[in-house]
Amino acid sequence: MNEVKFIEGTDFCGYPIVNLKIEDINIGIISNEKESLEHIAEDYEVIIKNGIEKYIMNEFIPWLKGTDFLNKDNQKIYEGLKLYEVTYYYGKICAQYSPTKEDDFFGKFELSFEAGNDYTTDMLEAVACGILVKDGKVYKGMNYDI
Repeated sequence: MNEVKFIEGTDFCGYPIVNLKIEDINIGIISNEKESLEHIAEDYEVIIKNGIEKYIMNEFIPWLKGTDFLNKDNQKIYEGLKLYEVTYYYGKICAQYSPTKEDDFFGKFELSFEAGNDYTTDMLEAVACGILVKDGKVYKGMNYDI
C-alpha cells in the first residue's frame, strides 16, 4: 500500500482528508492526526479484508431496522444507504464503551449515510455506522442517528 498522507481539501464537515477512500469518499481524520496517520493504513486494510458490506449487512442494518422495520428487505435497505462522509480517528475508548470492557486504544471508522432512495426515506434521515478496529480485528461498533 502506498503511504497514507493528507491531500488537499477537506471532507463534508471540514476535516482534513487522506488519500484512502471508501466507495468514492476520501476518509477525513477527525482527531489525533499524528496517531491516526500511523494506524489508518493497517486498520483500513482490516476493514477492507473483512468486508465493509458484510459488516453493514450483519451489524448495522439489523440495528437500523430496530423493531419498527423488521419486514423490510436487508438488500434493499443496503442499496438505499447513500454514503456521504467517512471519518477515522485512533484513540482511547474508556472501558464503559470499549468492546474489550477495558480502557483501550482503537481505530474507529465512521460511515455516515443518508436515505438514498424511496425505500429508506421512512427509516432514516442520517445515520452513522462506527466500525472499531484493534490488532487486526473488527469489533462491533457504535451506531447512532445523526
